Amino acid sequence: MEECLVSFVVVALNAASTLDALFDCLKAQDYPHRLVEVILVDGNSDDKTKEKMLAFQSDERSFARVLVLDAYGTVQVDSFAE
Repeated sequence: MEECLVSFVVVALNAASTLDALFDCLKAQDYPHRLVEVILVDGNSDDKTKEKMLAFQSDERSFARVLVLDAYGTVQVDSFAE
């Protein structure tokens, strides 16, 4: 079976309190991390969401790449986690 690059795209708004659990789940995935890119998009948060994203980006070396981007304009984020 051919292995393909997989992308996780996470858009977050004021999600600092839940990002650690998300990062743990990403790291627990059994798909080869060398074939996984993580794209984190901050929706103009006013908590420490972006700081946590940047810390994950600088600390995590097992993934193919980790990008942290800013959302511009109006961002609507729906939360599935309570």
